Amino acid sequence: MKKDPKYLSWDEYKKRLVEMHILHLIEKFAKSNADYDYRSLESDTKKELARFSQL
Repeated sequence: MKKDPKYLSWDEYKKRLVEMHILHLIEKFAKSNADYDYRSLESDTKKELARFSQL
């Protein structure tokens, strides 16, 4: 069966999802950087990467 270029493979989809989530965390950090603890950005990112790697 030939791969349809309209659809992403599952691995590609997960990779994009993680990239989008990390961008979201960076935006969250940028918007609230006065209130946001930088160490929590790192731990949030690690938690999300661990969660997505289990998919």
